[in-house]
Amino acid sequence: EALFARTFVGYLRHPAVRMALLLEHGCEKTQNDTMRHYLQDAGVDAGVFGWASVQLDGGIASVLTNIDAWATARLAELSAYDRQLTSLASLKLALLTDDASDDKVAHALAELTAQIVAAGGTIVLSDRDPIWQQAVFLNALGLVEAPTPNLAYGQYPDQAGLFVMMTPTTHWLETLTGLAATGVHAMLAHITDYPQQVHPLVPLVQVTTNAENSSPDLDANLSAIPEDELAEGLLEVVLELVSANYTPKLVTQGNTAMQMTRGLLGVSL
Repeated sequence: EALFARTFVGYLRHPAVRMALLLEHGCEKTQNDTMRHYLQDAGVDAGVFGWASVQLDGGIASVLTNIDAWATARLAELSAYDRQLTSLASLKLALLTDDASDDKVAHALAELTAQIVAAGGTIVLSDRDPIWQQAVFLNALGLVEAPTPNLAYGQYPDQAGLFVMMTPTTHWLETLTGLAATGVHAMLAHITDYPQQVHPLVPLVQVTTNAENSSPDLDANLSAIPEDELAEGLLEVVLELVSANYTPKLVTQGNTAMQMTRGLLGVSL
């Protein structure tokens, strides 16, 4: 239950969310009042969100009317979206790999990680990501072995840096769901085989360095880039994504999904 609530709060706090409403049926275990307590514990003002209840509001028709009224009023209050030029210090990025990467990719991902963190930005990886099996990746970051996770699943970090998120399973969608809840602006995945489903809220760009991978659903094939320029090539892909100059192919296809992990123990919510 705590795992679910922590992840849920992470989505409510996400920088891509300008308005959100919590809807309960009224007889589930994690009711709106439960979420208010979790928000309070996280230091988040519950008053900025909408709240609705099928039972307390008098049924489905009534609750839909109330939700519509809240959304209409809230939209009228929102200011116009203002894009601003910023730096890597503002960037929060999640990294993923689908298989053990070769040394060239591992070194480039380490370079990218070090560059963003040194600039004051944030990098988040799952503790179960195959990249931690690569000695080249660890050595390039000055590590002897994979670090102990310093983020719980779906936990929202309150400072910048390099974070390793504890992930109960290796399921792709469950990993994405947890990483997105940490507040990252975007996700970059290196794919050796075929592209995976992407997230509905946080954009995920999928690239490969395998010259033989001709999947039309991959966002970029960087196999022609020299090894010493690969990290810069990866960064350019990320910057195009977070600058809203590029939309991942699977997003345009609607091939998105999210799945909350059940953790090590299942629980009814």
